[in-house]
Amino acid sequence: MKRTRGAAVFAMLAAALAGCSSSHSSGGPTTSSSGTMSSTETVSDADVSVAMVTAVSGDAFFFTQKCGAQAAAAKYRVNFTYQGPTSADYAAEVSVFNAVLTKKPDAVILVPFNGTAFLQPVKTAMTNGMVVVLNNAGLTQDVGTRLYVTDEVGLGKLAGEGLGKQMGGTGTVAIIAGDPTLITAQQRVQGFKEGIAEFPNIKVVATAYSKSDSAKAASDTASIIQAHPDLAGIFATDIADAQGAASAIQAAGLKGKVKLVAYDASPDEVAGLKSGLYQGLVAQDPYNYGYQTVKFAAEAVRKQINPSTLPYKVTMSGKFIDAGNVDSPEVKPFLYRSTC
Repeated sequence: MKRTRGAAVFAMLAAALAGCSSSHSSGGPTTSSSGTMSSTETVSDADVSVAMVTAVSGDAFFFTQKCGAQAAAAKYRVNFTYQGPTSADYAAEVSVFNAVLTKKPDAVILVPFNGTAFLQPVKTAMTNGMVVVLNNAGLTQDVGTRLYVTDEVGLGKLAGEGLGKQMGGTGTVAIIAGDPTLITAQQRVQGFKEGIAEFPNIKVVATAYSKSDSAKAASDTASIIQAHPDLAGIFATDIADAQGAASAIQAAGLKGKVKLVAYDASPDEVAGLKSGLYQGLVAQDPYNYGYQTVKFAAEAVRKQINPSTLPYKVTMSGKFIDAGNVDSPEVKPFLYRSTC
């Protein structure tokens, strides 16, 4: 992707968070090739202000990001704030973002729940000299910000492969997905279909989009189970869809019979995995998302990095979790949190 350079908005590939098993490349203030400024340029270590604006602020994925962000803020002398709507409403999130801009933070970390609606507000922030970091999703245009994203297709493929194995390589499967207009949902479905295609005796019989409404996901799942009494597996693309699918499976008395693999690793999902309601989870790396984006924002504001040497996009890692590895040290950093 061609990158537009903005004087106030640039990035570095931050060092991987200690204790996490993700394999992000690192950059530090040692050589010009690592993205650091030369000794002749002005570098500041004064306190900076960073605001994180997220979609669905109480969601376990975003709350865990907050925990990582607070840890980085404490280490890198950042005055950090976290806010966002309580539901998946991009219009409400735009309002929150615009309100944050009036407070003129040094940097904003944004989870844009709509790539078009946030384009102009982000341009406004950049024009006003703020560092902007995009988190978990991009915009419809590259305006020169740093983008941290999950390999959604790759994790979706892991889900397909994992569910195929749980189903013994045969049977029918359904997909319960979020908003069909979101690139993340599209990529997760795409990846899942690629993974499940490795099992020629498994057929995808239905795909339903709930727009991340757990009640609708439950209703859609119940309808699919009724229409396909031989259903052997379900993939849910986010926490809300997983909750809805799980409740419908339980209501139908099919716990463990209809294999359920879901995106994310919220505390409820992990408990369901241990109880046998879920057979697998594909976890993102939200703690590290929060930590790395705050670290980057602070260093960008302080001009401790050279933007011309840095890549536009950083791809975050993930993990497939099942009953056999859920309690392992390797998996622990990927489990989402309800408290920091």
